[in-house]
Amino acid sequence: MPDGIAIDADDNVYISEPLNHRIVKLDKQGRFLLSWGTRGTVGGQFNWPHDIAIDMNGIIHVSDVGNNRIQMFDAYGTLIGTWGSEGSEEGEFRSQRGIACDGHGNFYVADLYNHRIQKFSIK
Repeated sequence: MPDGIAIDADDNVYISEPLNHRIVKLDKQGRFLLSWGTRGTVGGQFNWPHDIAIDMNGIIHVSDVGNNRIQMFDAYGTLIGTWGSEGSEEGEFRSQRGIACDGHGNFYVADLYNHRIQKFSIK
């Protein structure tokens, strides 16, 4: 069940697979390059990865909906860090779905059950 999709500066394609709790990376011809992730709660694991955004530095940000966080990875699937947690305060999520970034280092997260879009600066 592919869900989110993003393309990096080298035209590699990243696809989230929520039911498999993983991210798949394909080259620009659609050939499999690698995948990462399993179901769980520790960093690098997912519980329903939904959307993907790639920032201006090539860092892959994945909306990990079931864990109410955003996880950051390099192009090889190595975990760089996480941000966000469950709740309704600033920087917290309740079923965040969409994530997008602009060219200035800002991220926008659609926070479904908190009925808002949050803007973050990650530089």
